[in-house]
Amino acid sequence: MLHGDDDWSKYSLEEDEGLLPSNRMRDRSAMMPQIDTPQRVAHPIQINAAKRVGLPNRDAMVLERFGPSNETQRILQSLMQNNSALTTRVADLNKLVAAAKRGGKLEQEAHAHYCKGVLYDNMEKWKSAIESYKEYNGLCRRLGDTEGICVAANCLGVSYYNYAVGGSAGTVRAMGLSECSHNDYEQTQLMEKSVLHHKVHLELSNEMGQFVAYSNLGLGYLSLKQSKLALESHQGALALAIPMNNPAAQSLAVGNLAIASAAMQDWETARACMDKHLQLAHDLDNMEGESVACQTIGQMASEAGDYVEAAHYFEQARKIAIQAGEKGMLKLINCSIGITQGNIKMKEFMSQLI
Repeated sequence: MLHGDDDWSKYSLEEDEGLLPSNRMRDRSAMMPQIDTPQRVAHPIQINAAKRVGLPNRDAMVLERFGPSNETQRILQSLMQNNSALTTRVADLNKLVAAAKRGGKLEQEAHAHYCKGVLYDNMEKWKSAIESYKEYNGLCRRLGDTEGICVAANCLGVSYYNYAVGGSAGTVRAMGLSECSHNDYEQTQLMEKSVLHHKVHLELSNEMGQFVAYSNLGLGYLSLKQSKLALESHQGALALAIPMNNPAAQSLAVGNLAIASAAMQDWETARACMDKHLQLAHDLDNMEGESVACQTIGQMASEAGDYVEAAHYFEQARKIAIQAGEKGMLKLINCSIGITQGNIKMKEFMSQLI
């Protein structure tokens, strides 16, 4: 996930400046934007906001689904303690908002609302975050602050997306593990609002902002089952990423394009794009990206009935998960390997009967 405190357009293979953790991994792969995940832009430098906390990554979420562990309990306890401290900070910001409003200090009031939104995001209180960003957006419009309006549009789009899919559960949506408390109608309404705000961001933003907006629009359209629009959005992101000579952006765009192509059952394009994403992830030392790419290619091969190739890529994913210390993903990958080996034996058995 792109973090709001840095401009990751400066990222290169030689420096890690500009990309902050999209998850709680400590290795370099945690510094990379991950596919199928909404991205954020940098907020104005004059705003002294709290550091954003990334949502739990795929490994943490999958590990939780396999059953509570000491590590999971530790993380949950830490989050509860952190939320208590953040609630106190929100109360302080409410006092600042009231004081700024009384004094007619619109810019100070706007910044306080933005900071509240970040804290609510960190607590995964999406509805409250949305209300704070709406206040920030309205004040930015009164101030004629175009940069602030772009940031607000991005924040609103991402928070509506997270609210629609269930926040951190959305990181494993592609694996069929996510749960959402909204019914289909409510989820559609929230996702349509997300798309609307990302369209505003696209219209008003600079080149890097447009790349982020296209990426986020693609995710929103895919959630709405508008696969063609999702494909076009990710193509737009890739068209911007290539001339920027930004390998992290290219990796993100081509990976998302693979997912959108698979949704349209264009397996040839999906495979080619995922192969490219795998190559770029490897070059960037993005171990989570490599693992997910290998799993996705394995799933594609399995759906095509090529179980031998599927087993090969699942085994590659297993090796990467072990190296990265991803206990949750290792459990999931082992399940995929077991199923694939069963399919291979069944296919061999059936061939002997013919």
